[in-house]
Amino acid sequence: SASAPRLAFAQLLPAPDVAFWRALTQRKLDVLRLDSRPLAVTGYYEAPAAQGAPPKCFLLGESFGEAPSFQVGSVYVRGEIKNFNTKEEFRDFLGSGARAARVSEAVLELREAIVSGDAVRDPVKLRPMLIVA
Repeated sequence: SASAPRLAFAQLLPAPDVAFWRALTQRKLDVLRLDSRPLAVTGYYEAPAAQGAPPKCFLLGESFGEAPSFQVGSVYVRGEIKNFNTKEEFRDFLGSGARAARVSEAVLELREAIVSGDAVRDPVKLRPMLIVA
């Protein structure tokens, strides 16, 4: 008998605009400084118009606020961005198992949102977003 396909995370092509990078830079320089804790971030994604093109996740200048304005037919996403201070810190995150641990943690959070019913009340919890920069 054929088994059902496994549920998998879809990787979206990030599409940050210039205002997003300005807002992140301002927060990093004026507020966070050397603090590298994750920041809450919002965005939206939309299905590509062309067959075979990857779906894009749009990040705007207002993505650090509550909810950005987005196109009709787009889907709101909420998550976090972790901005590292050095290349070495970034490499350590990628190579030490911390990245896999954070993804596993996100999977557990997603599962808990489904099991508890939170995802029914707040469907955006079905679309977690993790960004590293």
